[in-house]
Amino acid sequence: MRIIEIVGRREEAVLLEVENTLKSGGVVIVPTDTVYGLICEGLTDRAKERIYGIKGRSKDKPLIGFVNTLEKVKSFAEVSAEREVILKQNWPVAKTYLLKAIKDIYLVTAKTGKIAFRIPAHEFLLKILERFDLIASTSANISGEKASLSVADIPDVIREEADVIIDGGRLCGKPSDIWDITGDSPLRLR
Repeated sequence: MRIIEIVGRREEAVLLEVENTLKSGGVVIVPTDTVYGLICEGLTDRAKERIYGIKGRSKDKPLIGFVNTLEKVKSFAEVSAEREVILKQNWPVAKTYLLKAIKDIYLVTAKTGKIAFRIPAHEFLLKILERFDLIASTSANISGEKASLSVADIPDVIREEADVIIDGGRLCGKPSDIWDITGDSPLRLR
């Protein structure tokens, strides 16, 4: 595992290292606009399996899809005109939205046929997302425990299993709100 601080490093070199790690099936810890997250390439089953093992997460709880554009969301989920208005008004921000999936993506699409997406408001993370169709994500903590606001907060077992850690300093966020917008009116789940 390598810890790389964003500050003071050539950003493109760091982005390239993260991109190569993710494309080779690796798992990376990144700062987000909320808390530190575990990410992997969203269409690589082996990498998603690794995240579940590292975190001790039940496979009944799907991962969240991180993307950088609404167009990418539309390639995986139904986005009606009404839902598009909601998403455009609220992204990028710390809100995750459940939509009806049009593709079954292993460990991202729920058994209910819903899929969760977020466009995070974090400049470095958005630059990573530009390089992928889909990134799968969850918070960098043991399942059920407190979210991590700094690299030091991340449990050793998770830090040791990640391939790369991007240290973005102390974050001041909390986990994103989660809204189900598959029904007639938006429903806040968290």
